[in-house]
Amino acid sequence: MINRKSKVTVVISSLLTGVFLMSSCSVDKEGIADAFHNLGENLSSTINSEEETEDREETVAVETDETVPEETQTEETVTATPSPTSTPTPSPTPVPQRVDFSELTEDSLTDTIDVEAEEFEESAHAEDDDSIILAKFTGDRLVLSSEHELASVVSVNLMLDAFYMESEGIYNRVVNEQYAQYALDPATTPDTITVNVLFDYYYNGRILAVAMQYSVSDAEGNVTQEAYEFYNYDLYTGQLLTPDLISTDYDSLLEAVKTDIASQSEEENSRPADYEILFIANTTDDDGESVFKVIASSQNEIAVYTVESQVIDEYLTRYARIVFNTYEAPVDEQIEEDEEPVDEEDETEETEAEEEASETEETEETEEIEETATQSRIPRLTDPTEED
Repeated sequence: MINRKSKVTVVISSLLTGVFLMSSCSVDKEGIADAFHNLGENLSSTINSEEETEDREETVAVETDETVPEETQTEETVTATPSPTSTPTPSPTPVPQRVDFSELTEDSLTDTIDVEAEEFEESAHAEDDDSIILAKFTGDRLVLSSEHELASVVSVNLMLDAFYMESEGIYNRVVNEQYAQYALDPATTPDTITVNVLFDYYYNGRILAVAMQYSVSDAEGNVTQEAYEFYNYDLYTGQLLTPDLISTDYDSLLEAVKTDIASQSEEENSRPADYEILFIANTTDDDGESVFKVIASSQNEIAVYTVESQVIDEYLTRYARIVFNTYEAPVDEQIEEDEEPVDEEDETEETEAEEEASETEETEETEEIEETATQSRIPRLTDPTEED
């Protein structure tokens, strides 16, 4: 539209210039008339051509504006990019494992605390042959339970669970190693490896003594790896008992225990130095007396021995004597010294004399009573005035 106006302006300027020139000189009027006629036609054709061009441009622009949203919408619908999704990493085929045996038993330690022991047996088998046992996991698991959350129960369970999870991790490692070996050479059947975990406990009414052990053995029963842990817990306070808390001279206590164990041995050459004390737990015997269960090793053998409380009582602290039930109240010796010994013969004579005196007094009183009673019952036979 701007170009058309500028062109009309140029044409009008040219006409004015021609008129000015015509007035200044003689010109052929007919030629000028023809020239103006041709110029008008050219202007008309030019203006019409520009209007048609602009109309076509506007039409194209309108059509473009109307069709662009549809194309854009169609393009968005068709070419919509889906959100990326994570591709899961394929995991290796797990080794078939199963629980072959499980039995749960419960025991009440106190009115609010129970101990649960689960005896179990698991096994891992070859993927293509269920009859091939790659590994076994056997033993038991110990857990304390209570109606209310107690700090002592939580503390004990943390130690129990940590030891069990360690043994379970060893079993999983053995299973993976056995499966890898079998996958490399399926023609060769690997020997079964057994992981065993054991828990044992003693309780004296306050102190819970826990012994834990796990071992790894081959098909022939040879132990290739093992570990032990022992703890004494005070369930009243949740405190873990240490040697310093138990004894004032722990080394002397251990020597006393070794000496007692050596004396119990049937071997003639048994010496205290042959034994290593692993754990000392307190419990009660059938008579309710306090005794100690000692776990000791000798010549690559581990056994449990019973030691009387008198053997180590002198090495225990006051706290240990109380919690191990070996504390006895002191006797008042001053009272016993003040008492003089009494001769049994003298005591018998005094007793007889007292009895005779008592009998004599009773006889005299009886006679007086009878005499008085007789006089009162005698009738008056004569009148006392007649004698006068």
